[in-house]
Amino acid sequence: MNKCPRCGEANMREPQEINALSRTTRGIQDDPVYVCSDCGTDEGLEEYFAAFATPQSEWPIDGRTYGAEISEMNRQYLEWSVSQ
Repeated sequence: MNKCPRCGEANMREPQEINALSRTTRGIQDDPVYVCSDCGTDEGLEEYFAAFATPQSEWPIDGRTYGAEISEMNRQYLEWSVSQ
């Protein structure tokens, strides 16, 4: 399994395009960089609440800005999916 360039965890899926497109690579001339789903969510929350996404120059990150919230969302989703 491939490692996420943002967090360094081995949680990228194949094919690469089903992962999250990093918000740091959305310019017309930017080469696409894909990150894991949790990092994509973290970037989205950063952009919404703080109007920025952690730049690639600060990767790999030490921890997700909204890691606790993402863990809770994942826990609730797993609980819901098991109950279905």
